[in-house]
Amino acid sequence: MFIKPGKYTHFRGNEYEVTDMATHSETHEEMVIYRALHDNGGMWVSPAAMWNEVVDHNGRHVKRFTHEDEIAPKQSVGIHNNSSPSEKIELFLSLFAGREDVFAKRWESNDRNGYSPVCNNFWKLPCPKRKKEKIKCGECPHKEFVKYCAKEVEKHLKGDLNIGVYPMFPDETCRFLVFDFDGKNDYDPDELRGDVTLIREVCSEMGISMAVERSRSGMGIHFWIFFTDNIPASTARKFGSSIITYAMSKYHKLTFKTYDRLIPMQDTFHKGVAGFGNLIALPLQKQPREKGNSVFVDENFNAYPDQWSYLYGTKKYTSAEIEAFVRQQTLTSNFVKSTLTTVYLPLAVSVQGSMKCFLI
Repeated sequence: MFIKPGKYTHFRGNEYEVTDMATHSETHEEMVIYRALHDNGGMWVSPAAMWNEVVDHNGRHVKRFTHEDEIAPKQSVGIHNNSSPSEKIELFLSLFAGREDVFAKRWESNDRNGYSPVCNNFWKLPCPKRKKEKIKCGECPHKEFVKYCAKEVEKHLKGDLNIGVYPMFPDETCRFLVFDFDGKNDYDPDELRGDVTLIREVCSEMGISMAVERSRSGMGIHFWIFFTDNIPASTARKFGSSIITYAMSKYHKLTFKTYDRLIPMQDTFHKGVAGFGNLIALPLQKQPREKGNSVFVDENFNAYPDQWSYLYGTKKYTSAEIEAFVRQQTLTSNFVKSTLTTVYLPLAVSVQGSMKCFLI
């Protein structure tokens, strides 16, 4: 049996390179010698008969490995790696939309780092910070914020700036929702991957499309869900909470310790407080991207080779779709509560003091 040397794609997406053939010394079985082209690589052998197998995948019969010559070249459509910078920036702004009147940039000083609003008067007279006065930037009488626009996004993508955007608009709406899975200093990478994989499976089961980003540090994961128009932050957060609740009820033995928060973090601004709400660091900044971080990854946590093509094909949800989903989840939740009450309450009444046991 002859297996053609060259690059192959596994039916689950990973790529490998066949380098040679060999014969097993004891069984005389033909073997394929190949190396992995992802993660840390490594040399492997596989029975040639297995290499050419046809397997069942998502209801379709596909080859286990497909040679690059057998893959028809895809026509480039939409936005992709070879698109113009202006097209990429336009796509970026359509997805990662936040307040346009102000944005933040990352700063580092000695062992400290953080984000601050970008202001033309920052640390220049008459900036109160020069006088060591404690005043919030939103309350400063001398504020002159720089707008979040295409020019600043270009700096971010080129590595001249590291942007954080404020997702909640002044009217308390948003254009995306983010699930933040945070890898703490003592985190277990397998635990993080396990939690993320389960959420991904739940979303797939529920028919929800989301983009998964490895964070700039490489220790966390962000799930992004995008909207076609501005929707109330409270509605977006109900939508996100219902996903997490469903996932935790389905996998009740898991703690989801790596799950941190939803962004936006609040439904509404605190009345009488001058602020912009929380911010989130934007993806695809050059420096972390060159290290394989701040990029979007597949179910095997491998970065998509064409980030722009992937983002172009990412679904955006309308406000009507989100509201319908929230209503459906509310009905489902109420049905479950009603069923529990119907089934367990008589038992709890008949056995004094045992209600807590039945309801756990």
